[in-house]
Amino acid sequence: MKILQRENIDIDRWNELVEKNDNSSVFSYSWYLDAVAENWCILVDNGYSKGIALPFTNKMGVKTIYTPVFVRYLEVLGESENLEDIKKVILSHFKHIDFSTKQNVFGKSSKKWMHQIISFDHDRKIGSQAKRSLKKAIKNGLEVKIHTDISSVLEITHSELTGKFEGLNSVSMHSLDNLMRTIEKQKRSIVFEIESLGGIVCISDKKQLTYLKGAVTEEAKKNGGMYLVLDTAINYAKENGLTFDFGGSRVEGVKKFNHNLGGIDASYYNYQSNKYPFWYTLWKKLKRRIKK
Repeated sequence: MKILQRENIDIDRWNELVEKNDNSSVFSYSWYLDAVAENWCILVDNGYSKGIALPFTNKMGVKTIYTPVFVRYLEVLGESENLEDIKKVILSHFKHIDFSTKQNVFGKSSKKWMHQIISFDHDRKIGSQAKRSLKKAIKNGLEVKIHTDISSVLEITHSELTGKFEGLNSVSMHSLDNLMRTIEKQKRSIVFEIESLGGIVCISDKKQLTYLKGAVTEEAKKNGGMYLVLDTAINYAKENGLTFDFGGSRVEGVKKFNHNLGGIDASYYNYQSNKYPFWYTLWKKLKRRIKK
């Protein structure tokens, strides 16, 4: 296997590998990575039968594999019996790593993290809070429309979320704009919207429906609007034979919300090398303080 930089990748063959792999997510497609990653390359064999995408950033001469915002993890695609070989190649090319993967590429040094999905191969258990909120939404006459135009939901998402949550600043919201426009252009967007009150944008493919981002107004939220749009999206996934993926948030309140709607935990792994130069670690700390 070898590392190929973005300009040397056969994009059609790479996307074909992502498309045909049962284990893949939308995060590995070239168009998705082009929208969210500062830079990216791939580790792939000569026949494009197995590989993994490797997003990286290069700040002040420090090159780091990282997980871009709006990406949960990257996965090893294709048949790969020996993850140790993949690990060795990555570690030989990159000293600095803060990277999440679907498979446990880095072994015992990785942390196990969780996200939530609904696969419909088990009974969906909706919690009491979700049931009450869904009844309230229906009682208040809220209705969800399903379409593909992201514009109005994106506008409300900006007004409701920017600066209110860690990681959702002007830079990341610009990245979200870019990503949503890309998804719309790729004809992958499915929007679940309460007219004039907001909604959510999901990404569709042949295997799953992935919740990307969205928001409803405070008024709609109090009336169960967020539960309603997500419940509608979940039912849409079920009707179309898709797994529903809640996205990658590890915030405790969000996890509880997802569980309430019937989500179950699925694991992935994060590895950090923590071998940054002292001056670089100090610079990052100062940068974080300035942002606050």
